[in-house]
Amino acid sequence: MKLLQGIIFASLFMFLTAAVGGPAPSDPATPKVQPVRPSVQKPVAPKPPPRETRLRVSGVVRELEGPKLRIERNITAESMEFILERPVTNVAVGDRVVISYIIKEGQNIAKRVRKESPTPKQVKTAPTSPAVPAPAPRR
Repeated sequence: MKLLQGIIFASLFMFLTAAVGGPAPSDPATPKVQPVRPSVQKPVAPKPPPRETRLRVSGVVRELEGPKLRIERNITAESMEFILERPVTNVAVGDRVVISYIIKEGQNIAKRVRKESPTPKQVKTAPTSPAVPAPAPRR
């Protein structure tokens, strides 16, 4: 009896495990291949070049020779030298200028040289008030 139960149990076990595994492939050498959707590549815009860090300084022109400009700073009396990106025409030695520049390979490259306009000093005046009659003397 136990032998018959063992045979039934073994055959039932084989039947159930074969059913769970699914159907056998018809050709085991070729695997199933899922069709792949073609990928659509969107055009990528080129990255803009990195922004330059511009610095500004003001001072008095001490030397102007060809592509070089030397100024003396107003506050610290420090002398700075710049290489001009393009020649300047409206600046002469002794003029007060404002220079916008970048530092490239250890050199100061002047991007913009602007003559500083002299600003007249404003004199502070006392605020004027409307004429108020003086109070009458008391008796």
